[in-house]
Amino acid sequence: MRKIFLLLALAGTITASAQETLDIETVRQLALDNNRKAKNAALTTQIAEQAVKQYRANYFPDFSLTGAAAWGSAKKNLFYQSMAGANAILAQFAPLIGQTIQLPDLSLDFEMGWILSGGITMKQPVFMGGRIVAANRIARHSLAMARQNQRLTDTEIIEQADQAYINVVRAYELGEVAKRYHELLTELERNVQSAVDVGMKMPADLLRVQVKKNEVELKMMRAANGVRLATMNLNHVIGRPLSAETQVDTAMIVVAEAAADGSAMRPEFAIMQEKSAIARQQVNVVRAEALPSVALLANYGYSRGLKVNDNLLIDGGSFLGGVTVNIPLFHFGERAAKLRQAKLRAEQAENDLRDVEEKLSLALAKAQNEVNEAKMEVELSALSVRQAETSMKMTRQQFDGGMATLSDLLDAQALWQQARQTEIDARFNLFVARTSLLKAMGALR
Repeated sequence: MRKIFLLLALAGTITASAQETLDIETVRQLALDNNRKAKNAALTTQIAEQAVKQYRANYFPDFSLTGAAAWGSAKKNLFYQSMAGANAILAQFAPLIGQTIQLPDLSLDFEMGWILSGGITMKQPVFMGGRIVAANRIARHSLAMARQNQRLTDTEIIEQADQAYINVVRAYELGEVAKRYHELLTELERNVQSAVDVGMKMPADLLRVQVKKNEVELKMMRAANGVRLATMNLNHVIGRPLSAETQVDTAMIVVAEAAADGSAMRPEFAIMQEKSAIARQQVNVVRAEALPSVALLANYGYSRGLKVNDNLLIDGGSFLGGVTVNIPLFHFGERAAKLRQAKLRAEQAENDLRDVEEKLSLALAKAQNEVNEAKMEVELSALSVRQAETSMKMTRQQFDGGMATLSDLLDAQALWQQARQTEIDARFNLFVARTSLLKAMGALR
């Protein structure tokens, strides 16, 4: 009963039904779509794109609209002159001129009331010492760096997804080997049991086979657990619930080798190139602070308000235009020190670039060596499997003919199982090594 349970547990874990069988490309895409780090990298790229638009706008005029409204209760008579004396004199001449002339009193009444003003101003940079050009170049380099960082993040996620996927396939194949080994021992157990029944074998021989079979049943349980845990890890990577019964294509995967131009294609190298370029442009930004800046100004405004004798004193528009020039003179060496700092940082960035280039070249050479070693390991392990299969068949024939002992047959079967496990590990080591090589070459997609 225990044996049946173990077989059902292994089969249920390995062949769990799912709505979709995922291949490696699907796993990669799901990992990219559901990874928060990838989403943040994409958002960083979008932020850099908006920064490029922001700094590009500095080439064009800046228009601003202003307006103001105020009300005041102030009222005052600024000037008053009575005409009574003049009117008395004119009254004396009335008979001569045939009419009476009456002059009004002179008065200037001021009232504040509502005061309204508004206008539009335009400022157009003409020469800013090169800081606008440098800022735009920095923004473009930052965008390129963000895109390379997004590519690097995608590469790391793909590598992680490949590892999770291949672990599921590896666990499945190890389970299949354990299952096949169990079948061999089950068949051998029946034959030995029959031989014991007729007195041709000792009960101790049957016990040895059963002990070995129990060991294999434990390996089968471990293989089942390995498939389950590997599937849970894969679900975590691709953004599915850990308990989801995800099924993958268990066919052996062959990673195509690609040719690339060394570390020049690595996103890490491209990122350092952009950092070095940004550091050089920062020198131009600091240098521009010591250079003159020139800008054009234009303003059109309209004002209305202030009453004198109930008549508006201000009511109309006006235009103002001009040029502003700012020439830095002296600030006790501050700008010179800032410029030296910027140049030193640019030199540091260039040194970091050269250092990364050398490290990536070493990583590429190491990855290539690991692939070559893994290839050799696959070839040798495949040869060992063929030899182990031949040895197991010959030993079985000799055992059936009474020319080999039970120990010889058990050793041959155990050797075959070990050779198959070694072959599986070798093939998956080659897969991982090739993935690492593609990453080192900057060709992992």
